[in-house]
Amino acid sequence: MLADATRHHSAVKVGCSPRGSLTLFRIAQSRAFVEGRDYAVPEDVKAVAVPTLAHRLALETKAKYSGVLKEDVVREILDSVPVGV
Repeated sequence: MLADATRHHSAVKVGCSPRGSLTLFRIAQSRAFVEGRDYAVPEDVKAVAVPTLAHRLALETKAKYSGVLKEDVVREILDSVPVGV
């Protein structure tokens, strides 16, 4: 859902690819492992989503020159997408 939301955000020209989604999944699993768990929780995804997804986005020209940051777009998406079951 997060990657899909990046593809439909008004400030984003090119959103996260399926490979970016897999990377987010793997990094969230890695964070969970470092935290001593063998499963990832939504907090793991939230903790790694900004650095993992932000650089994969291409902003619309208007957004880019209006001072919109890719990191802020990812944070906005994290706040708007409900946590899955």
